Amino acid sequence: MDHLQVIREAWEAVSRGDLSALDAILAPNATHDGDGPWGHEGRPAVLESMRRNLDGLRGHVADLFGVGDRVIVALQLFPRRGVTWAFDDGVRYVVLTMRDRLIVEMRAFTERHTAVEYAAA
Repeated sequence: MDHLQVIREAWEAVSRGDLSALDAILAPNATHDGDGPWGHEGRPAVLESMRRNLDGLRGHVADLFGVGDRVIVALQLFPRRGVTWAFDDGVRYVVLTMRDRLIVEMRAFTERHTAVEYAAA
């Protein structure tokens, strides 16, 4: 299976609250950072952060594309009642840095242009 398809399927599962497919493609030393309550290192910490922050959110992959050697996942998320997150038209962007078909870095952005700028740097 193409690695972009593996990433798409993992993030489709994430958008439904299932982190098991993401767990399978995270490097042991993966990091997660961005413009929210992130800043986590190591697979267990990244998964726990994702679990907490995505609790109750649902959505789908609106877009997935490569920029240089990185992949950008655009998630259309629908927050649960009472939760306010900054979104660009309801979309959250996650830039993935891959090494040996594993995610070594995830960086979240609220705006497409800043995600693309980061990915291209």
